[in-house]
Amino acid sequence: MTNDETLQALLAWLPSENPRPELPETWDDSWTLRVVEEAARLERAEQTRRGIPPEITEATLQDVGIWSRHCQRTRGTEGIADQHLGWFKLHASGRLCRLGRLQFAIETYTWDDVPGLEKGDTVLGMHIPAEAPLDIDECKKSIAAAFPFFDTYFPDFPPAKAIVCSSWMLGDWVPEAAGVGGSLDRFQQLFHLLPSGNSPGSACYFVFGYREVDPATAPRDTRLRRNLLDLIEAGKPVNAGRCYLLREEVQ
Repeated sequence: MTNDETLQALLAWLPSENPRPELPETWDDSWTLRVVEEAARLERAEQTRRGIPPEITEATLQDVGIWSRHCQRTRGTEGIADQHLGWFKLHASGRLCRLGRLQFAIETYTWDDVPGLEKGDTVLGMHIPAEAPLDIDECKKSIAAAFPFFDTYFPDFPPAKAIVCSSWMLGDWVPEAAGVGGSLDRFQQLFHLLPSGNSPGSACYFVFGYREVDPATAPRDTRLRRNLLDLIEAGKPVNAGRCYLLREEVQ
């Protein structure tokens, strides 16, 4: 397909359950941004329909600027990298909301190792936007606000039973690498932690901006970067992690 044909197919894909169309070799980041702009329009429309305060919608859509700046910084191009198309499809659904420091989205539970949850249960998937300090008090406020917010504005969904998250930030190597007692360590302590697989590419992408880095040339300007590169050089696992917090545990 041409870029124009692919664009039209992606615009139709955003509100559908269909597989994502393949991208032609001529596709670039500026075309992805055009899809993202439509996702933002759909999100505004759906959240307006639900009566969600506009300031919540606009805070959620800060993601457009965050990933545009990331694209410029890491790729030197105007637009958004196509690997974020799936993320903005979630935006288009209207079910993603930023409540202060953290984002939450209505999701279906798919794991099998959280006590009290069964596959298919409604949960709130938690996401941690970039470009802001990980203030623990602000995170606690976001967590406390999540269940009441979604109960109010998404009454057509079953009440969510838990908050869940998968992230490189939840890996068991992170507290020591970033500093015991630091914000990443204290963030992990807010939840029950579960193991996940080795995921150095994910950690590198969010710490450096690239999924693959060369330890010989990558910047070592922070403690986290230095220790992450040391783990990679030593061939040690850089696992991601998962966490959960049941509704009744939220204060």
